[in-house]
Amino acid sequence: VELLIDEFNRNGKPLTIVGNGILETKLKDKAKSNISFAGFIENEKLGNIYQSHDVFILPSYSETWGLVVEEALYWGLPLIVSNQVGSSVDMVQELGTGCIFESRNRNSLHTAIETMEQHFDEYQRNVWKIDWEKRDKQQIQAYISLIENESSSNYC
Repeated sequence: VELLIDEFNRNGKPLTIVGNGILETKLKDKAKSNISFAGFIENEKLGNIYQSHDVFILPSYSETWGLVVEEALYWGLPLIVSNQVGSSVDMVQELGTGCIFESRNRNSLHTAIETMEQHFDEYQRNVWKIDWEKRDKQQIQAYISLIENESSSNYC
């Protein structure tokens, strides 16, 4: 999040940070007036937050999958995610829903933001094309296949 604050302090664009934690005071002290802090948001209210924004950014240094990526897509937001987000290939690159930047690299983040601005309409169209019902069925089938393969395995 500190990387985001550094970049948005520099570019002056509006940024909302959702969540809280031990670095909150330090980050608030560092942030300029274009950056707001929403704090903790209850799950049932997250849809409102997503719908009131244009792009979702996940700057993780390490993220096994990143369910928030799927949440943001579900609510219609194109994405900017670090290359350390496990779902970056499946949910961003392959679907063409946004940009991937090199983790911990402000120049790479800066370039991703510029690319998002230049290609926003294209990324937005790709987000809207996602067939969530089809994805759910594929995921359920993948689980069933795993269970069937697991039950047919012989162990010593």
